[in-house]
Amino acid sequence: MSFHERLRSLRLYKKMTLDELAQALETTKTTLSRYENNKRVPDADFIIRTTAYFKVSSDYLLGLSNNPATVVDLISSKRLSVSGLTTEQVEEVKEYIKSLQQSKTESVFSIK
Repeated sequence: MSFHERLRSLRLYKKMTLDELAQALETTKTTLSRYENNKRVPDADFIIRTTAYFKVSSDYLLGLSNNPATVVDLISSKRLSVSGLTTEQVEEVKEYIKSLQQSKTESVFSIK
């Protein structure tokens, strides 16, 4: 599934209208419709707001993964073990993973 399909799917799963989601994501209904119909590519700010709102990973939203879980979800559900690490080390792991995800996302949008 690609971004536009994931966005529509998440909206419908939450039983939201375009107007409701547009308001929640601080955008317009027209812009949101263009994203869902694959007529416009979202900027990074919109992707960040959307992942935070739906509580999914950016990889999932962008269609790079079929796992919607975020790093925080994985750690809190014990699917990613951090036993033996200090709180500071856990935060470092989270930041490192986020930076890897961001660099992967940037490479998807880079022009070669």
